[in-house]
Amino acid sequence: MTERPNVSENPYEPPRAFGGGADSNPPSSRESLRELIQELLAGKFDWCQFEEQLLVYVRSKDAVVRFVADRLSSLYDEEIDHINLRSKLIWDYLQRLLLLLSAKCEIKIETKTIWCHSQLLATIALVAFVCSAIYVGWGFQLLFLSVPFGLIAFAISKIRDRNAGPVNPYGTIICPFPSIEALDTIYRSSNFSKLRYPRHYPRKATSSLLSEYCSQGFQSLIRCFLSPIALVELMIPYFHVQIRIAEDGVDPVPSESRH
Repeated sequence: MTERPNVSENPYEPPRAFGGGADSNPPSSRESLRELIQELLAGKFDWCQFEEQLLVYVRSKDAVVRFVADRLSSLYDEEIDHINLRSKLIWDYLQRLLLLLSAKCEIKIETKTIWCHSQLLATIALVAFVCSAIYVGWGFQLLFLSVPFGLIAFAISKIRDRNAGPVNPYGTIICPFPSIEALDTIYRSSNFSKLRYPRHYPRKATSSLLSEYCSQGFQSLIRCFLSPIALVELMIPYFHVQIRIAEDGVDPVPSESRH
């Protein structure tokens, strides 16, 4: 007599994402998400598999788990259809997310909608473009008309960035933590051990950096010819985000960013 495999009493229950008993690492827990990221770093998933398993964490009741899952989704790179694990910046960022999951900490996120005079300037510029387009008429000449308004959009974006306040010079190497002190405090309170960036991963060549600069220049040129779209984007208010991270029982220190 053939022994039947052990199956769930509920035939509609989804299978577990990866190994490990459900009692030790319940779904959507910090520990299970940390294991999922570690398996991602080990190259065990393609993006479709990883994204499918990430969905359960986006709906977690734990604010830290939801935050990390959201940040992981934002790292998707369309060019390679995956997270670029060969980038040292992304590798180190994933290590800090792992630290966040390993520590006994809490996170609070506050979002405010910001309106400022840059939106008014963009609106005036867009109205001026529409009036000018009506005057010159529909045709190829609109492309030449778009160029000066593209420069105006570039100037407005610079004004907007300046009014947003100074950028943390250490933001790239401590994100999502609000400060070096907060990062150090959380690290010392945990048993986390950082996984070093693999040495066999090739560094970016100069030609790659040159291609990035050329791509950025090409994108800026396209935005000049499509200046009405750039002005519409500048009319939209941006979001002021405060991320507060601290040990359990300690008042979180805010980290400010904007989107």
